[in-house]
Amino acid sequence: MKAPSPRPRHLLLVTALLALAACSPEGTDSDSGDGGKSGERTVINGTSERRTVDCGSGGEVSLSGASNSVTLTGECAKVDVTGASNTLNVQKVGTLNVTGAGNTVTWEEGLDGKKPKVNLNGAGSRVNQGRVKGGTDQEDGGTGQEDGDTGSGDRFVAGSERREKVECEGNQVLTVTGSRNTLTVRGCEKVTVIGTGNTVAADQDTTEVRLIGSQNTLSAPGSPKVTDLGTGNKVN
Repeated sequence: MKAPSPRPRHLLLVTALLALAACSPEGTDSDSGDGGKSGERTVINGTSERRTVDCGSGGEVSLSGASNSVTLTGECAKVDVTGASNTLNVQKVGTLNVTGAGNTVTWEEGLDGKKPKVNLNGAGSRVNQGRVKGGTDQEDGGTGQEDGDTGSGDRFVAGSERREKVECEGNQVLTVTGSRNTLTVRGCEKVTVIGTGNTVAADQDTTEVRLIGSQNTLSAPGSPKVTDLGTGNKVN
């Protein structure tokens, strides 16, 4: 009996590729990039970043970190805000969840002509409807300064376990983020402390104090106006 002829190599390769395609998943969500497709998720986590993210048609965004300024264009199916002292502008959104502290969120329109579903549970956070422009100073992926001047004339300090002196000029506002920092502050009219376990010693120029987070300690002579939006904070 005549033995059967071997199958050509190219047919074997095609058969293997078809088998792999049949076993591959239909799709996965993305944790990076510009959103864009329905169900894709973009994660923004940093300090003092300025970013513009395009949700495309039905993308989702998660914003954490502190003191970020973010604009979302396109149609965002869902946006979660869990960080502190962030500024978020959204052109179109379906569901908006705000659980962080001291965040300011502005939305312009809901999806399909409906108002967005808003869940606001963050201490000191605000959600408003208003006009949203098309972008921030840098496109997606741009990073702001790590420390120093915010660009608006105010000051900020970010990080952990830092021990230093901070001097403001012209009644600047100081924002402190991070944990276990020990700071001596001079000449800052307003001081906002975000995070855990920070110790801040201000002078008589500080007239207003805002505490967001837990176990922060701030000492200031005189009687500054104090707003405590956290737990376990102390003002001496």
